[in-house]
Amino acid sequence: MVTQIIKKRGILIFRSVFFSFLFLFCSLIASAQSFRLEPIGSVLLSEAYSGISVSASGELFLLSQTASRLDKIDQKGTILASFGGRGSGAQYLNEPRSVWVANDLNVYVADYKNHRITLLTRELGLISITEGHNPPHADMEFGYPVFMALLPNNDWMIVDQENQNLIRMNLQHGSIFRYGGIESGSFQLFQPESAVAGERELAIFDSSDSVYKVFDWYGNPVRRINADRGSLFNLRNVWWKLSSNILIPVDSDKGFEPIDFNWLTPDPIRDIAFRTNQIYVLTDSILLILSIKPN
Repeated sequence: MVTQIIKKRGILIFRSVFFSFLFLFCSLIASAQSFRLEPIGSVLLSEAYSGISVSASGELFLLSQTASRLDKIDQKGTILASFGGRGSGAQYLNEPRSVWVANDLNVYVADYKNHRITLLTRELGLISITEGHNPPHADMEFGYPVFMALLPNNDWMIVDQENQNLIRMNLQHGSIFRYGGIESGSFQLFQPESAVAGERELAIFDSSDSVYKVFDWYGNPVRRINADRGSLFNLRNVWWKLSSNILIPVDSDKGFEPIDFNWLTPDPIRDIAFRTNQIYVLTDSILLILSIKPN
């Protein structure tokens, strides 16, 4: 047991030295027509996480679906606060699927198996819970939420797997709209598994036909994108596919070049977040931080 701990620490130390050396001598990771990426730091992780969200001020929130926990960390990898652990009580989560930190005020967690949205402070203190099952108003019912986003006007966008639709709701005014039903034609949702937000769009992965169905913030169908689950991201209002640690623009005619991360990390990329001209690349063992610079 002691030997395994020493070996693991040795690997982490080696990786820390390796990435420090890499960042010291490398200033350019990739070029595209309108921007370039420059490494500015890395964070060693003590465990594997499934997702990342970054606040407007650069606070880091890491989600562990297997541990049913949300951690707030600093750029040294130190855990500053935690929330969750598997359970059904108010202080617990059960396989959370997404975390949303759109501003510096609150944190929203789509608590998948508890059928609810949990609202937290920036320090991960519990504020409130919005139940999807047995809600105050029957028309606001949802189940197995795989994604939640807060719009600029404070409307919520929830991907409701149980009822196979995209919900836009306003708790204050009690209004609710549902999209992705039979009226949506080829954009009808049958088995929504995950989602990713763009600047003005939301792409929902439907495992029934293995395609991302893209809607705008008003629920209007926009386009369909063939990509594997968890492989689609949005940067500068452009959709990108991740394949073998290479980001490839969906629309080649927009002039962007692929971004290859393989020389920077041998580990598979689990998630990517963009915030305030920075890109955050999450792997099982390290979080890479790069700045976006104009060419």
